[in-house]
Amino acid sequence: MQTTKAGKPYGFVYEYLAKPGQNVMEWLSQLFGNNYGWAIIGLTVIVRLVLLPMMINQQRKSTYQQEKMSAVRPQMEKSRHGKKQRRLRKKKPQSVMSSCNFTVTTVLA
Repeated sequence: MQTTKAGKPYGFVYEYLAKPGQNVMEWLSQLFGNNYGWAIIGLTVIVRLVLLPMMINQQRKSTYQQEKMSAVRPQMEKSRHGKKQRRLRKKKPQSVMSSCNFTVTTVLA
């Protein structure tokens, strides 16, 4: 965190994440009777609801990739040789990183 010579924080993260986050926490704590524990739980629920469409989309993509891989697996097991497997992967490409797109976002939420 960046601070001025007087010790006051400033910067992009402070201005656009910390200040609004603090205001939301203050509002939620007042809403829940000055209880910051319930405010944290409420904020977590709100963030999860905002991220829910992305998480559902990610789950759908992951399931689709698993189905594609299970369809190709018998052919790959038949051909134990490296060249045949590479040709098969080129023929029916699988996205290895598709299931990791929003995993970090979900973990941070």
